[in-house]
Amino acid sequence: MPDSQGLQRSSRAKGKGAEHIAGDCILLGAKDFASDGADYGDDIARAQASVPGGRAMIINFTVKARVASRAGASAYLKQPGDAVIVDRSGPRWLILSCPCGCGAELPVNLDRRAGPAWRLYESPKGTSVYPSVWRDTDCQSHFIILRDKILLFGPRGDDWWFDEEEISETELLDRVLETLSAPERSVEEIADQIAGSVPWDVMRCCRKLCRKGKAIEGTGQSKGRFRRL
Repeated sequence: MPDSQGLQRSSRAKGKGAEHIAGDCILLGAKDFASDGADYGDDIARAQASVPGGRAMIINFTVKARVASRAGASAYLKQPGDAVIVDRSGPRWLILSCPCGCGAELPVNLDRRAGPAWRLYESPKGTSVYPSVWRDTDCQSHFIILRDKILLFGPRGDDWWFDEEEISETELLDRVLETLSAPERSVEEIADQIAGSVPWDVMRCCRKLCRKGKAIEGTGQSKGRFRRL
């Protein structure tokens, strides 16, 4: 079962149609369970509204240790963005010091057997987590973890970061196009077919392919799913 904070997925079927900055979003502390599909947040304005300029604060994400029990995590969490992975024959939890600086320790479930869960992507480029994390209680922080950075969002919850992320992705763009098929697929499904990729990068490539007229994104409950044209 989920932790007492309630790790639960938001659902476009229940939402108001506001677009999230990327494909999936899981709420921390939500009261309503929903489907396990590709989800968006209900209202981006609820994200950390005090960020200057309405864009995102970028801070370091640092995995300080791997421990066998959640009880041993707190001693390692000194600064916002510090994290500990609870690993018992595989990652079970990511315990994170909230990036907003409120001091809360956020337990992020990595074990799908225990309920709605995030996925951990580790590579030489850094650690990423998918989908985004959104607390719907207390500080209401909303953020992405991408290659050892945390993007803490303010009121401008659009796709600006897809264009501003400076990585070389020509090869990935080609591979995403090759992987796209006629039936719509989520970015997580596409990333699973491309070794070494993470859904955030796949999402950015899919959006670029849409602008080039080579792919199309679904609408309504299919928002965040893509197919080849």
